[in-house]
Amino acid sequence: MSQSQPKIHFSWPLLTSPFVSQLGSMVYLLGLNWILVKATGSTALLGTIEGIGGIAFLAGDLLVGVLVDNGNRKKVLIGTDLFAALACLAGALLVTPHHPQTWLLMLVTSVLDMMNAINYPAAKAIIPEIITRDSRQRFNALANTTFNLANVLAPLVGGLLLGLHGITFQTFLFINSLSFILGVILNALMTYHHQPQTQPTHWWAGIIGGLKYVWAHPDLVSLIIAMAIFNFLYADINLVQPYIGTHYFGGQASNYSLLLTLIAIGGVLGGVSMAWQRRQVTIQQLIFELLISGAILTFMGLWLTKFTWLAGSLLYGIIQARFSVNTSTLIQAETAINYLGSVFGLSFLAFDGVQPFGSLIFGYLIPVFKQLSFSVFGLLTLIAFGLLLIMTRRFTTN
Repeated sequence: MSQSQPKIHFSWPLLTSPFVSQLGSMVYLLGLNWILVKATGSTALLGTIEGIGGIAFLAGDLLVGVLVDNGNRKKVLIGTDLFAALACLAGALLVTPHHPQTWLLMLVTSVLDMMNAINYPAAKAIIPEIITRDSRQRFNALANTTFNLANVLAPLVGGLLLGLHGITFQTFLFINSLSFILGVILNALMTYHHQPQTQPTHWWAGIIGGLKYVWAHPDLVSLIIAMAIFNFLYADINLVQPYIGTHYFGGQASNYSLLLTLIAIGGVLGGVSMAWQRRQVTIQQLIFELLISGAILTFMGLWLTKFTWLAGSLLYGIIQARFSVNTSTLIQAETAINYLGSVFGLSFLAFDGVQPFGSLIFGYLIPVFKQLSFSVFGLLTLIAFGLLLIMTRRFTTN
């Protein structure tokens, strides 16, 4: 991949297209989570749907390397948003409004997850081609902040929709479809000059080449392991929050919407803190912040009140956002441009590959542990990332 394209410090379309599609997706997920948990009283079905969606993520991760490194990255962004829009539109036309079909929810969620598995690495891989090196950490932070701003607005929109009499899941599908269409328009406005490779790589060769490249860079190995551990354990958070929202503190939708808003505000604060951070991030700093999150979650489970539930989630949102910015910036810094698609694909293959197992396992364990699920997750976080910190220090020493 040629690096001859003139680079800039900022790109509005690249910043805002993920915002609009994420806004629609979060409204969709909020509706999915609340309607299913409210209807069944359990996280088992939701965990199964998200677990199957995670398998679709894996399929996307296997394709993303060859698509992003061989193809036109702008067209990949446009194509995935367009396909996602059509899937949501078809789902809205086929769904039974008050009793959504399980098979249809699984299908639509799987398509959306596969498109996201391709779109997100493509958006990260295109940044070094467009944005100057000295501006990347700040742009990543601003992009993540904007992305999380969608998470702030989504609970407000979702909470308003859930509060309306007679609202159906069809509305959530239509909104998500419109958000992806707007994403297509914004991506089309992006200034980008594709320089094709002289020797396109087959998908299996791209995976093998990416594995060899990652293995030769210990920091990339540590990053991919950290992402895998994080997403496996994060499945607990995705499932336990709607469970707590429906079984504690009056079971009111407004509490759950407020919680999601605070997590998103934490994401914005975390992104802003990274945008103004001058020193370069390190893998050790990333792991240390995750250890802090483990301590926060352990405390939440042991002393669960409405205040600790909300305040702890706000703090966790800050750390989660910083983790996202840090991993993206470190991968971009450690990886040659012509390997970015493969490396991001492998990193998200590890990231998404563990998610189905986490969703399936925690979907059945959360009703057993209840609020102590937070503490279980926190202790596992402390153990896993404590061991990873020791491993990275040995890499540095050697």
